[in-house]
Amino acid sequence: MTAPTPARAPSCTALLEGWLWWDADGALRLENVRIRDLAQRFGTPLYVVSEGRLRANARAFQQAFASRWPEGSVRVLPAIKANYGLALRAILTQEGFGCDVFSAGELWAALHCGVPPEQISLTGNGTLGRNRDVLRTAVAEGVRITLDHKDEFDAIEGIARELGRTARIRFRLLPDFPNLLQPSDLVGDLVPTELASNAYKSGMPTE
Repeated sequence: MTAPTPARAPSCTALLEGWLWWDADGALRLENVRIRDLAQRFGTPLYVVSEGRLRANARAFQQAFASRWPEGSVRVLPAIKANYGLALRAILTQEGFGCDVFSAGELWAALHCGVPPEQISLTGNGTLGRNRDVLRTAVAEGVRITLDHKDEFDAIEGIARELGRTARIRFRLLPDFPNLLQPSDLVGDLVPTELASNAYKSGMPTE
């Protein structure tokens, strides 16, 4: 009786398009580095990111938007909380990506990773007027500040005068969705999209 052939792990080539694969010895590799060696060096559980795949994804993302926006240049600003490792953020900075930040820590991380201030968007979801230290850093560094409420004008203008700097601002408007009555997935109840958007999203009314 012939012994059954040991089960072999499925190929991951299709999953990561060559970044992750099994070698001839049956070892799993990521960018030609054995996962086993990484686990022995750093311990487990271990979170590993392919730099090559990250760069390829970033370029594809940028090209996809740029190819469909003929009006001018395209800036991609992913939230820094989605790329919380400073090494990941540094790679995205090298690829020309800006970022969206919310807190003092996120702003520090963005500046520390070399993101150009003009490619950083500070968004407070209506709370910036109470975060004067964050606003002061943003104005001093030339970071773009997204305004969600008219009451934030005075705080930003006062800080800009103190520092003798011009604040870089932009407005986030809360769009109207008239007659968009289908239920929204933002809330559990059957609330029309028009009402749910006004209640859930930050921004200035268009009125």
